[in-house]
Amino acid sequence: LSDEVKQMRQQAKALELSAAGRHDEIGYLAETIQSSFNQVHDALERESHFTRDVSHELRTPLTVVKNTLTLLETRPPQPSDIEQLKLAAQHMQSTVAILLALARQELVQAQPLRLRPIVEEAILGLHGALERANFSVEVGIDDDYELVGNRQLITLLASNLVENAMRYAAQPKLNISLHED
Repeated sequence: LSDEVKQMRQQAKALELSAAGRHDEIGYLAETIQSSFNQVHDALERESHFTRDVSHELRTPLTVVKNTLTLLETRPPQPSDIEQLKLAAQHMQSTVAILLALARQELVQAQPLRLRPIVEEAILGLHGALERANFSVEVGIDDDYELVGNRQLITLLASNLVENAMRYAAQPKLNISLHED
């Protein structure tokens, strides 16, 4: 057991001990070591993903806030400035809540979900900004299309998709469609 554990410490994959299937004290010990090691391994993986996600998901809205505040130092506030600050704050608040839950492994559970309502909720959440930007979004997803996933993460993905399209698309239009799977 100790030789297998020493070998696995240098590898970045789950631990599988040969004695784990035995039906005696050695098997129990192997399964306990394997389970503990793999839980620590999974926690480190989540931490790595969390750090990467935090960096990506929070830098964009923070940049929007900083740039808007810089503009406000040179001119009076515009309604679009306030809207950008609100959207950035809302995005950061939801992202932090989701990422903290991920770090605690609360959101690892997947469940069957209908995709269209989640996409529509993301669009409705950005309705004011979409309207001011004269940006249209068409959804071509069947009402009954289901997938298995985490609702909060899919909601974040849908919101990011719409926000990024609104900011960076060459034309003021987004078509979200699903073909087969």
